Amino acid sequence: MFGIHEWIYGSLLLLNGKAYICPDKAAAWNMTRYEVIPETVGQFIGLYDRGGREIYEGDIVEHTYYHSKRIVEWRKEQSQFDGWYKSEEKYYLIHGNVYNNPELIDINQ
Repeated sequence: MFGIHEWIYGSLLLLNGKAYICPDKAAAWNMTRYEVIPETVGQFIGLYDRGGREIYEGDIVEHTYYHSKRIVEWRKEQSQFDGWYKSEEKYYLIHGNVYNNPELIDINQ
């Protein structure tokens, strides 16, 4: 059982107007699923920070070379996570995310 403030990793399932995370591919078929708040679902962008942690949509990430922080966001008009590059992973440092750390949203601090 997952608590209200715990992250669940898996596949997104939209069913009857509700959002669920299925923890593994087989779970969708045997109906093991956990209802989630749709706005908090974030996609792994395929990159890691310098500590080896996966970077997800909604993370607040510092580029340590340029000393700048940004929120990882999907750019619908470009159909991509714009401005994130595999070659720069060694400079990325996750500080938190917009859901657990709303105080970090003012990234100009």
